[in-house]
Amino acid sequence: MNMQNSYYQILEVEPAASEQKIKEQYLFLVQAWHPDKFSKAEQKARAEEKIKEINIAYDVLKDPVKRAEYDQKLQSSKKTGPMQQQPRQAQSRPAPVRPAGAPPMRKRSARAKGLLGSLGVFGTGPQISGEQIRVFVNGRAMYLHVEELVHARVQYFLKGESKGIVDFSSREHVQAAVSKVAAPNGYEIHVLRLAPFGSRPEMFFTPKVSTTPRR
Repeated sequence: MNMQNSYYQILEVEPAASEQKIKEQYLFLVQAWHPDKFSKAEQKARAEEKIKEINIAYDVLKDPVKRAEYDQKLQSSKKTGPMQQQPRQAQSRPAPVRPAGAPPMRKRSARAKGLLGSLGVFGTGPQISGEQIRVFVNGRAMYLHVEELVHARVQYFLKGESKGIVDFSSREHVQAAVSKVAAPNGYEIHVLRLAPFGSRPEMFFTPKVSTTPRR
């Protein structure tokens, strides 16, 4: 069994994910990859194949018995897999080296910490690294990597009132927008558009905003 194509990776969740998390992620991916969202024939075909993969993965992971059997197969494949693959799977990104005499890293405010998280949504492939940001997609709160939000279009909301639309142009722009605009003002960041990223096609979303303050 190829670990790179595991059902957990297809649904883009961790192996320890709860049943509720798996269900939520399944519903999100089915909506995001619906063929009707794409105009080009090759994009529709890709979306149809992706939907098939998602449905197959969810059919197994939603069932506790099937999931337990599948987990056993995954564990067995780890033990019997080629030895040369093990170092690659175990590799982790080295921590960045700070130059001697560099100023200490600034602590984020409590509000800024609320916008930064550790839960991925669209996967954790090798092209993704660094911090993640709390955003809203179709009204649902989730965390996306900074790299995934480059060239995204977002809309700021405060207590249900729009505070403007922004097109992110770079990684630094995303970070500055969160730390210097959204976090200090308490804005919710609602995603309107995500640019193509890895194998993910361009996606468009509609903000669903509560008119009452979120706790």
